[in-house]
Amino acid sequence: MLTNNVKIFVRESIQSVWGLELLLFLRRHSEESWTIASLTRELRASEFIVHECLGLFRTAHLIEVNADGTIKFSPSSPKLKSMVDEIANAYTHNAQALADEIYA
Repeated sequence: MLTNNVKIFVRESIQSVWGLELLLFLRRHSEESWTIASLTRELRASEFIVHECLGLFRTAHLIEVNADGTIKFSPSSPKLKSMVDEIANAYTHNAQALADEIYA
């Protein structure tokens, strides 16, 4: 079960299952930096969707955009990292409930 703060965060900062998949992918590969093209290829998504989701993540302070334009998962605080960890755990145990929360 997600905490209320995480539910609000999901609704404001993820907004789609594609966004969830992208966020969890970046989290799993947090030591690497990615271009929009490489993320599009890895996730088999459209460039538009990836770009849109990354905009939300940047506003939420979840990613870092490097000088060369590459993107890396880099929450700006331990609280944000903890929320993403909670989301990843919820996804592992009940992906459908998490998807329902995204679309609530």
